[in-house]
Amino acid sequence: MTAASLSTRKSEDAMSDTILNQDLSEKAPQRPQMLIAQLLFREKPERCSAEKARAAMEKYCGDIGETAEKSDILMLPVNGLRVEFKDEPQGVPPLACFMQPAEFTLKLDEMTRSQFWDMENGADFIDGVKYEAIVYAMLSAGLTYREQAELFIAQLDAAAEMFPTFEAIFTAGSGKLVPKARFLEDRQWDKAARFLKTAVNVRFFTVQGADEMLVDSLGMYLLALPDVQFHFRALDPNYVVNYAYNLLDYQYENDFPIEDGDRLDGIGADGNISESVQWRGSYENSLIQPLRLVLDVNCGEHAAGSRD
Repeated sequence: MTAASLSTRKSEDAMSDTILNQDLSEKAPQRPQMLIAQLLFREKPERCSAEKARAAMEKYCGDIGETAEKSDILMLPVNGLRVEFKDEPQGVPPLACFMQPAEFTLKLDEMTRSQFWDMENGADFIDGVKYEAIVYAMLSAGLTYREQAELFIAQLDAAAEMFPTFEAIFTAGSGKLVPKARFLEDRQWDKAARFLKTAVNVRFFTVQGADEMLVDSLGMYLLALPDVQFHFRALDPNYVVNYAYNLLDYQYENDFPIEDGDRLDGIGADGNISESVQWRGSYENSLIQPLRLVLDVNCGEHAAGSRD
């Protein structure tokens, strides 16, 4: 795949005119990243008191230490979790941090704007956003990946009560934009599914000048874990997107058991996972930025690109 060779579909019926450039000089760090989300508003929201923040966090995280308010940041120790350090063998709690609402000034590149699959007219919505409330945690990189993910979702649940007029959540490291109604509806799912639905973006591209498509995930790398990637032809991309989420869920729930070269049940003619269709997975560098480790799935007769 060459530079300036990707396009993306804005809908099932219309092709975007924009050509998206690869930039594999953009490399993801090979260590857990700070999970950062922005609650987005078109109207100015009210600030949250320390008391309200503490009550919301206790509801979703249990024991919370003394709340500190520094400048426009609320910081709450999550005592139920511990991060160990050499000079702190008993561990210290991560700090759940919430920034008070401020003006939204983030400028998103065209590739990010083209991948808002979970929110209709997402790019138009982003253009109308005026305010944000940023959510993140300090010291959380020392937690297990499950603890990091679950703390992230718990903080967002708390933030939804702290700043109830938000309209959407944007996860910066994955480019995932989720409307408020979808986020609240997804509370019916387990914690693994909620992290995938909120923080991991499954992207879709077509390859210019070829009958090829590419689906990948962006977000697992934030936990220093492999994303997934499919370079294929003659498959319904909706089937592949669903398969990608199922594969991510399997990896997450089972401590990433798939090894390089393992065979995987593929997609049957009806779009469902089928034992009669065998694909193969291998760990490789991603084809699209940011450069990161992915489980690349060879889709058998539907595989595209140069492969060994």
